[in-house]
Amino acid sequence: MCIRDSSISQQKAHEKKTNQTESQLKAFNQEMTSFRMKATLLIGLFMIICLSSFGTAYQGIVVAKLPFEPISLFRNITPVSYTHLRAHETPEHLVCRLLLEKKKKE
Repeated sequence: MCIRDSSISQQKAHEKKTNQTESQLKAFNQEMTSFRMKATLLIGLFMIICLSSFGTAYQGIVVAKLPFEPISLFRNITPVSYTHLRAHETPEHLVCRLLLEKKKKE
């Protein structure tokens, strides 16, 4: 009976220690999650500030040139930044189209 009581008390002590360890790990996990979230927000804020300041500082300034000539497939493709341009239009086509549309309205 004495052996059985001691094994039960050992089991209870082991369970108590396991529960304590689990609660400590949960608390540590919550702290780490909070720290990670704060660090991520801080890095995001830092990146936004840096990118916006670089954008304003170098707006309209060429900061790099390609050291090579693009292959012929890409050479003829020009990027279009105007939202009112259609896919096949060049700036000259746009002027003609806008003038024609203006003339139709009149």
